[in-house]
Amino acid sequence: PELKYRLLLELSQKISRTLELHAVLRELLHTLASTMAYDAAGVFVLNRSVPLGQDTGGRLIAGMAAVGFDDTPRDEDPMLRRGEGIIGHVIATGETVIAPDVRLNPYYVQGKRSTLSEIAVPIVSAGDVIGALNLESDTLDAFSDADVEYLEFFAVAAAISIEKAVLHREMLE
Repeated sequence: PELKYRLLLELSQKISRTLELHAVLRELLHTLASTMAYDAAGVFVLNRSVPLGQDTGGRLIAGMAAVGFDDTPRDEDPMLRRGEGIIGHVIATGETVIAPDVRLNPYYVQGKRSTLSEIAVPIVSAGDVIGALNLESDTLDAFSDADVEYLEFFAVAAAISIEKAVLHREMLE
């Protein structure tokens, strides 16, 4: 429990300094890296103007920060375009997914060639899924139930920061 409170305090202090969405997302990943082991991670924020599953030429994901992924043209990424993959499934269902072996998961879309396991949790605000937090590992079965609990706690804290940044951006627009 002490680690959770320390993380929440650290996160709150760092992200209270900015209202820019991308900076908030990068800081979320940086803070998470100090407490959990992963080879790649991403935080993805849903574009509120694009209905889930509908490809209107617009992107499903409005904002994201990622570390450790292969260099792929992000405009061609099927998850970002149409909500495919484990992350898209988490956003659509609001349910956490642990994939001990991504090769056996029917939702998996490759984002990093060496990934063998993945965990993704929804980011929820006011009862609505606003995004997802995703960790990937080059090791099979890298994530535990304790990691799920920790990541879900982190996602609650992230939701507050993301909503604040998104509302600020909408006000400016």
